[in-house]
Amino acid sequence: MQSVEWRADGTRLAYLGWETLFDLKPDGTDRRALLPVNKYFSAQGWSPDGRYLALSVGRGNMHTWGASVALLPRDGGDLKYLDILGQAAWSPDGRQLAYTDTGSFYDPFPPTEGSAAAGLYAIDVDTGHRTRLTHSGSARDIDPEWFPDGRRLAFLRDRAQIDGDLYLLAVDDGRLVRYATGVKEFAISPNAARLAWATERGLFAVSLDASSTRLLTSQDAQALTWSPDGTQIAYSGWDSTRRERDIYTVAIQGRRVQRVTMTAADEMAVTWRPN
Repeated sequence: MQSVEWRADGTRLAYLGWETLFDLKPDGTDRRALLPVNKYFSAQGWSPDGRYLALSVGRGNMHTWGASVALLPRDGGDLKYLDILGQAAWSPDGRQLAYTDTGSFYDPFPPTEGSAAAGLYAIDVDTGHRTRLTHSGSARDIDPEWFPDGRRLAFLRDRAQIDGDLYLLAVDDGRLVRYATGVKEFAISPNAARLAWATERGLFAVSLDASSTRLLTSQDAQALTWSPDGTQIAYSGWDSTRRERDIYTVAIQGRRVQRVTMTAADEMAVTWRPN
């Protein structure tokens, strides 16, 4: 497991120790062993309803596409394996996982001639029922992220295995809207009113009900994260003079960029406090 994961209700943490997967209270007490380590694990997150911790279980390596997805019940026990690979995203109600299917269970990329099965799917974690969401053909539809209402998904359609086109999908009727091209990563604002994305040209944001796109900064940005009130974005930005990455924030209104850190190391990730 490559990270520490909070339960959805904030009462406990899960992490991988030297010998097993542990679960404990934030103050370090009441530590419990949840499963033995006999495979490579990385965490994909607790379900919003707190029932399961989704795990990637490696198939001989730690690469995401070489890992199947399994669910660990909140109090431990047997893993529930899902017949899917790679990264998966929990729906807001905790009942489904959205994931990428390339059309070949062991191949991370779809065949160049396209695959009839390639696209995004959602799987019901209780029944195993699958719902097809998109048809990607020779591309990959990756990095799905649910909106809080559970009725929409944002994702990247990757054609060159470098960056992709940013789409918004209406789950009910399959309607697709393309917002940007050449996107490296994206983030949905907390109130779901805006999308932000990073390209080689900089960091952009757009209101979902507007047609204009705003360039916030031309800086090379990654690890995008919205502030809880949706007024700022924090990111890891490249300083071409120092040739290092530091943490910056940029205001949506006014586009004021502020450097937060300046250290001898590269700052690669950032998370806002909930308050």
